[in-house]
Amino acid sequence: MACGNGSDRTQHPEELFGPDWAEWVPPTEAERPSAGEAQVQPWLSRG
Repeated sequence: MACGNGSDRTQHPEELFGPDWAEWVPPTEAERPSAGEAQVQPWLSRG
């Protein structure tokens, strides 16, 4: 099978996360929700 034969291409991070994808900084401990709080991912929520 040739490379890429019938497969989809891999998206660039900008296509997945937006134009500021390179400036993303992980949250600090102070910004993280406590263990009791529900964590809703906006890209997974329905509405």
